Amino acid sequence: MSFYAVRAFQRCLLPIIIIDAAHLKGKYLGTMFPTIGMDGNNQLLHIVFFVGKSGESWIWFLSRLKKCIGDISSLANSIEMTIQVVFSNAYHRLCCRYLLMNMRANIGYHERTKILFWEAAKAY
Repeated sequence: MSFYAVRAFQRCLLPIIIIDAAHLKGKYLGTMFPTIGMDGNNQLLHIVFFVGKSGESWIWFLSRLKKCIGDISSLANSIEMTIQVVFSNAYHRLCCRYLLMNMRANIGYHERTKILFWEAAKAY
């Protein structure tokens, strides 16, 4: 972990951690969790990248970040289940970009639908 990035998160960033998951292929296997914070100007700050192979390693990783009060993640069920274990009081929200991608896949692409979606997301 980058201790300076963790200190910056604790002192300067909004109390939100954005977590995604990417499955690694090739020589190194496992799942990489890029973890990002956001400051008051909506600028992103890399906190840590973690690579794990099992749910236990994800719990270990997230328990080190337990001081956050919210997160935004992709639709990965494994992330959501792990967050419920480690951050039982946290608010879990889905990434709007992934929701929009699913809408496009199910109902097609319409510029007006995209505009209305983002207006609704920002209003929430």
